[in-house]
Amino acid sequence: MKLKTKVALTVFCVMGFFLTLFFTVDYLNAKQRVQKLVTGQILSNDEIYSHYAREVFAGLEKDLNAFSSFPAIAAIIRSYNSGSQVDPLSGLSLEQSREQLEKVFASLITNRTGYTQLRLLLNDGNWQEFVRVNARDGTAEIVPPHALQSKDGEPYLKNIAERAGSKGFYYSRLTRNREHGQVSGPPTIRIVHPVLDADGAVFGAVVVNTSAEVLLTHARPDIASHYTVYLVTNQQADPDGSAAEPAFLFHSEPERTTLLPQDVMAAPEGVLQRFGDAGDAFFIYPVRGLPDSLPLRIRMVTLVDLDGLLSPAVQELKLKVLGAGVLIPFATLVGYFATARLLRPLEHLLAEVRTKANSMQPLENSYAGTGEIQDLAASFAIVITQLQRQRNRLDAILENAAEGVMAVDESGLIEEANPAVQEIFGYSAEELLGKPLVQLMRDKDACAHMSYIRNADLGGRSKTMSETREIWGVRKDGSLVPLDISVSQAHYLGERHFIGVLKDVSLRKQAEEQRQALIEALRRSNSELDQFAYIVSHDLKAPLRVIQNASNWLQEDLEDTLTQDTRESLELLRNRAMRMEKLLDDLLRHSRIGRVSTSEATGTGAEIQDEILALLEIPNGMQVHFSSRFKDLNFRKLPLQTVLLNLIANGIKHHDKSEGNIWVDVSEHEASYRFAVCDDGPGIAEQFHSRIFDIFQTLKPKDHTEGSGMGLAIVRKHIEVIGGEISVHSDGSCGTCFRFTWPRAPLKKELAA
Repeated sequence: MKLKTKVALTVFCVMGFFLTLFFTVDYLNAKQRVQKLVTGQILSNDEIYSHYAREVFAGLEKDLNAFSSFPAIAAIIRSYNSGSQVDPLSGLSLEQSREQLEKVFASLITNRTGYTQLRLLLNDGNWQEFVRVNARDGTAEIVPPHALQSKDGEPYLKNIAERAGSKGFYYSRLTRNREHGQVSGPPTIRIVHPVLDADGAVFGAVVVNTSAEVLLTHARPDIASHYTVYLVTNQQADPDGSAAEPAFLFHSEPERTTLLPQDVMAAPEGVLQRFGDAGDAFFIYPVRGLPDSLPLRIRMVTLVDLDGLLSPAVQELKLKVLGAGVLIPFATLVGYFATARLLRPLEHLLAEVRTKANSMQPLENSYAGTGEIQDLAASFAIVITQLQRQRNRLDAILENAAEGVMAVDESGLIEEANPAVQEIFGYSAEELLGKPLVQLMRDKDACAHMSYIRNADLGGRSKTMSETREIWGVRKDGSLVPLDISVSQAHYLGERHFIGVLKDVSLRKQAEEQRQALIEALRRSNSELDQFAYIVSHDLKAPLRVIQNASNWLQEDLEDTLTQDTRESLELLRNRAMRMEKLLDDLLRHSRIGRVSTSEATGTGAEIQDEILALLEIPNGMQVHFSSRFKDLNFRKLPLQTVLLNLIANGIKHHDKSEGNIWVDVSEHEASYRFAVCDDGPGIAEQFHSRIFDIFQTLKPKDHTEGSGMGLAIVRKHIEVIGGEISVHSDGSCGTCFRFTWPRAPLKKELAA
């Protein structure tokens, strides 16, 4: 297809598209304006409807309050409660009061639109009707006493006192009226007002039955002459579902009621929307300001003939489309001839390029026309220059890259190899280019690798080959070199090529071998330490036990000849032997910290407290206090119990008074617990704060204090191995407080080693 033909078709398509878009947007704007105007008119009318509906319900509530306060009802209450059934104030009997109330109800029901029944029910256990007046064809029908019914069990009478609330009345749900258990009459809205006696108890209730259709018809004035208005509720006529009536109450044109969608109560409010195949649209608006106690929602649904309102905009759109049908072909022809004239020099250039493309001869720069051809030639020169720069940049990157980069064709021959590759394998560029890749591999890897090259399909994505196995290359001198290699594929010149990036990892491998050697040395060291611990535990302690036993035997054999000095010497000998044995035990315990796994058992702080107190010998006058926070938390018992036991025992042993206190507390933080073990003893001078955690260190002579000087060293090592820190706080004169952190997730240093 000629270029000028393509331009003409482009003009045709572009004009058609934009004119269609313009006409569509213009029509949609006109449609939106019409809908906005219609919506504004509907909203104005619906506000008026809401006002009338509020007035109707306000009048209904006003009437109910008046009905409930009739003197006849008060007389009935007094007569009913008196033993003689005679009102002590008016002197009327109960029957006379009934007749008086019937006349009042009959007079009222004939003057109220929409009222179907007025009743007084008594709370005598089964809610018996006492007075009832029905509206019958515009007249009042007084129901005789023998025809009155019991309404016990009716839903609208349940929890009457609570439902009345502060207003003193409430509305029932929308239902059909029931007579002797049978559905009778139109959908009904009831309003109930409890009647209270002198003691404030519910004596009965005044119930007004209204026809929902008549009541709401009276609430809707006929002001929307151009629209059709429906009033809709969110309740069925029968809540139990026995009658599948729609939720619509009424309309002045009943035959159109079926046009409304049955799920209209679920439709969004305040949006003009279409329904059905007809040109109608509907708009839903809630009746606002109705009583809060009304247990149903009322919406106004306004129908609009939207197609009729939009018909002028549709006619205008048709005229515009007809005009566009004439304009577009004319513009296409003009574009064709104008383009043919403008593109004549380019057609000459295209013909010459096709002729000289294979011979790569220079193009002539003598074309008739304007300066576009010269611009085109300059553009060609710019493009060639940019390509050359890109080639030089790529060569510089490959030449100076720290990693080796090579390209291999589909047959496995090396096409490119940068200096880093040459340095890794010891070959020159001439020795690598055009040679098979397998010469850089071990024999046992070459066959498998060539099979991989033939079958590889990486889908254009990079694939690292050394993630699961080690790659070894073969240098020119025959030595092996460990490599990390990633391979990706590229398609150019109609063929598939593989790009490999290589990295010599000899130093990393040496580091791994050194690390493995260090690990083995550490294992041997740990084994030797275990042997030393065994010797300390058995061989060194055996002579100590002999010394203790021999001193005891000497004292027994020479008891009659021993002097005070010799007894003290023997006692000193036994004490030193016992101290040496304890020192060996503590040293053994210290050496095993962090190397021997401890129990994973957990317990509450209260359990740990009981176990610690059971292990301690607490002298009279000394008290250990654990905070409630400590008792409520859960911890892994070991080695925390050992740390707390040593700190508390240290506070007891070094206390300088006959009476004292030790406090243990803990606080929770995001990643750790923070413990505090404090006492009111003599304190520790600041210059000794770091010394007390060293092995075999005590601040008092060992003859004055029983101990090996290992307790705080054991404490610090336990805490550091698990990943915490410990510090001491004391002014050196009164009291000492050890604070340490304890990670929620302890470090597994023995596993790491």
